Amino acid sequence: MRGSPLALDLDGTLIGCRERHVELAAQLALELGGVSLDRDVFWEHKRNGASTAQSLTRVGVAPELVAEIASAWVGQIEQPQWLERDCLMPEVTEVLAALRTMDVVPFIVTARQDAGAVLRQLGRLGLGALVANTTVVSPFNAAAEKAEALTRIVATGFIGDTELDASAARAAGVPFAAVSSGQRSERFLRSAGVAFVHSHLRSAVARLVRPQWTSLGSA
Repeated sequence: MRGSPLALDLDGTLIGCRERHVELAAQLALELGGVSLDRDVFWEHKRNGASTAQSLTRVGVAPELVAEIASAWVGQIEQPQWLERDCLMPEVTEVLAALRTMDVVPFIVTARQDAGAVLRQLGRLGLGALVANTTVVSPFNAAAEKAEALTRIVATGFIGDTELDASAARAAGVPFAAVSSGQRSERFLRSAGVAFVHSHLRSAVARLVRPQWTSLGSA
């Protein structure tokens, strides 16, 4: 395929997953423990690097319930009724369409349990026609498998929203730019050693694909 392959993460980078992550946790905390979860505080802990289990602990869920809720959360987080909560991040369609007019080929490299659900979601959100291909790796070995995927597609850059994305790019020797509008905050990403952190996708793309992006007048 002609063009420079630019890899992009999905959750937290191209689509917003806050509602899915938070509302499922809140529902499970209520059903399994009778606990009313503080949604904003829970998400803030996740944005600052905590796992789902750690976030539950930090909002006051009893230790004997945390493992049960976290396990149920992992088991249900990709069910169709929850995936329907996801939405496109701002300007994603416009940015991907602009890339396709240049000598840049967008690829998705994402960590999910169900590859088929990813493809169905891309179709529902109108992203399938805007990307060249989608690679789905295991969320339980995400950094290593994303690094392998970046190497395989000979990516010229990678855009993601977590420290694991940064680690994958580093392992593959690929330039990385982060967005802080997803699952990790700017403060956390910088504390994890990520050099280039952007508030939105457009500026992250501009970091990796100039001068093409600037000449198009899209930066």
